[in-house]
Amino acid sequence: MSLQDVLDRLEASLVDVLMEDNVLGLRRDDPYVPYIVSFFCAGLVAVYRRWLIVDSEIPLESLAGVTSACLFDGLNGVLPSVKLV
Repeated sequence: MSLQDVLDRLEASLVDVLMEDNVLGLRRDDPYVPYIVSFFCAGLVAVYRRWLIVDSEIPLESLAGVTSACLFDGLNGVLPSVKLV
């Protein structure tokens, strides 16, 4: 099984679990919810995919902290820690 297949399955599983368990406390009757959850899950998968492919020196725990901040605080939550040119 290729890395892409694994990540595709992981993303689908994340979406299913988040929707089923409603851990985010989202209104289930909102037609945009599945798209919003898919958006964030795709981003999470992309971050870890990149981390694996580039053989990053960033510790996994540190990366998890940044992705968590992105999920719960959005882009504004991580911008203060990113050096802008």
